[in-house]
Amino acid sequence: MTATVSTRAELAAYRVHNVSAGGALLTDGPLIAVGDTVETVIRLRSHVVARLAATVVRHDPLGACGVGVAVAFSHDTDETEDALQDAALRELERRARPAVLVVSQRPETLAISIEHLDVPVLVAQTPLDALATLVDAGTAVGAVVVDAALGGATGIELLRVVAEIAPDVRRVFASPSATPLEHELARARGAAHATVRISASSDRLRAALLLP
Repeated sequence: MTATVSTRAELAAYRVHNVSAGGALLTDGPLIAVGDTVETVIRLRSHVVARLAATVVRHDPLGACGVGVAVAFSHDTDETEDALQDAALRELERRARPAVLVVSQRPETLAISIEHLDVPVLVAQTPLDALATLVDAGTAVGAVVVDAALGGATGIELLRVVAEIAPDVRRVFASPSATPLEHELARARGAAHATVRISASSDRLRAALLLP
């Protein structure tokens, strides 16, 4: 969840944590003085959840991650309160789902498309990073989507390794321009459960990942 915050001096973007109808913790943005009133636009991915005023109530030290800005919301209507509660619940439900690991040298398109399916997304740009992430995350990863071409290895080769070390993880072969034969080979060799184009529609991605 993100927020665009407007102060008297500037407009800045933040990540939003611990959101509720009463307030939230803003991070990864400029520090705002305690007591200042700001205008906030809260977004859940690309969807605007609420626009409302907020007051900075304290600064929360976050160790190496800097300082968080804790804000209390002011609601003009019950609608914004209900919208924030609903967004907070959806975010908790999303985080409870197994993540999808996207492995690509340019993962942005796939990662954004999959995030829109309300599942957590992890990203790796090399086969070694992907395997390290898979081992570290363990059962938190439910599926791996691998680009056809990776530095030092093909997508099919990586999927074969994933099949050996994490056989319960669903494996999806993705390509911007692979031929039907390449897609068929990915499935026939047992490397992939499903294949998709990188520009696939949400419905095709959902089906490939076996999402409800």
